[in-house]
Amino acid sequence: MSFLTAMIILALLVLHIYAAMQFGETAVEKGHESKKGIVIVLCILVPVAGYLLVCAMTDKKKMEVVERIQQTLESDKKGQNAVMDELPDL
Repeated sequence: MSFLTAMIILALLVLHIYAAMQFGETAVEKGHESKKGIVIVLCILVPVAGYLLVCAMTDKKKMEVVERIQQTLESDKKGQNAVMDELPDL
């Protein structure tokens, strides 16, 4: 094995591990902190499955924001109905 081949294999291995760690960070950003280690190992051992798993994870943080917005809208609707009930008929 030539030196150039060894360097290419080493560079690909480093990039592979770096990509796995980035997908682990993506899992944490999506709100799955407890699954970071599992995601990294899966991305290293079975890259395609690990990458697809992270892509398919739900974004818990965005879901919380959407739920808060929905609750705010529902409370605004209730408040608007209360005001409409208090208005006199013309």
